[in-house]
Amino acid sequence: MRGVGWGRWGADDERGALNLVDAQAVRRGLDAARRGQVVPLGLPVQSRQVPVLPPRPPVLHTMLVDGGDFEAGARRAPNGFQFADDHLSLACHSGTHIDALSHVARDGLMYNGIPASEVRSTTGARRLGIDRVGGIVCRGVLIDVLGAANGPLEAGRPIRVGDVERALNRMAVQLQPGDAALIRTGWLARFDPADPSWYESEPGIDVDAACWLADRGVVLIGADNFAVEVLPAPSGDVLPVHLAMLQERGVYLLELLDLEPLVAASAWTFTFVVAPLRITGGVGSPVNPLAII
Repeated sequence: MRGVGWGRWGADDERGALNLVDAQAVRRGLDAARRGQVVPLGLPVQSRQVPVLPPRPPVLHTMLVDGGDFEAGARRAPNGFQFADDHLSLACHSGTHIDALSHVARDGLMYNGIPASEVRSTTGARRLGIDRVGGIVCRGVLIDVLGAANGPLEAGRPIRVGDVERALNRMAVQLQPGDAALIRTGWLARFDPADPSWYESEPGIDVDAACWLADRGVVLIGADNFAVEVLPAPSGDVLPVHLAMLQERGVYLLELLDLEPLVAASAWTFTFVVAPLRITGGVGSPVNPLAII
């Protein structure tokens, strides 16, 4: 099935909706910073405490060299210089991360009709890799669905178009082409690293709400849950929002955001900055997005 966004920016396009982040959208994003306060939205990277959807391996941070090595007799420089060095092992879709357009495919085709066979075990994604993203600077919009609801959003609760509109109206904010939309569900607050059932279901946007956002020119949808979308999907399909956004429209997904500092600051619009690691052929990347309010 041909995606609705295929060919919109040419047959060879590999950036998808990021083409909407032109110079005007960047300037509008920069103008959204009023206080000059920088707010990190990424989760701490701590061994075995980071949300990682199974069967991906847990995050592991270890030291290669530390002060104990020198205390145990490691050779010191004549001027007393010492150092510490460490190692980090993690799946690219661990903790707060962004999905590349090569992350999903339908019936052998990725975004823009590019064959899924372009992702190889030896080279990674030869097309649509995370290295095609570069950096994103635009206006971010916090859509506080939880705050506009009458109570907690329970597991499996779909966030529909009406929920999104209600939250935006409550904040008196209108979406514009080139924006990043960040959805607050409250699900991250329930994370327990010892409870694998947290990954079995979650509140999140449904396909209609995702398409409604994309139709308004949103280039990225992020959320404080592990898949952005409601799980299980009401249709019974596997990750239909991933397909509708990444594969059909070239809209990026950003998962496991910490949005509570923005809520505490009543920051509904802000400068949004995210720079994935330039992993050649990567299909995703850990990130620490920044909101400048």
